[in-house]
Amino acid sequence: MAKDDAKKAHDLAEQALDKVEDGDTRAGKRLVEEARKLDPEAVEDVAREVEEDRKSADKA
Repeated sequence: MAKDDAKKAHDLAEQALDKVEDGDTRAGKRLVEEARKLDPEAVEDVAREVEEDRKSADKA
């Protein structure tokens, strides 16, 4: 069950990023909160992935 929650939370956090990129910050915030309720660590994992991607892009 916990693994399913982590996967769902990760997916929700990624969807939140997409919403924010599209300009829908309200929906993005709602999705992040939902993801945090399922698995806060999965949300942190997505944040770390985004930061790593940003750093990689900055080097290119």
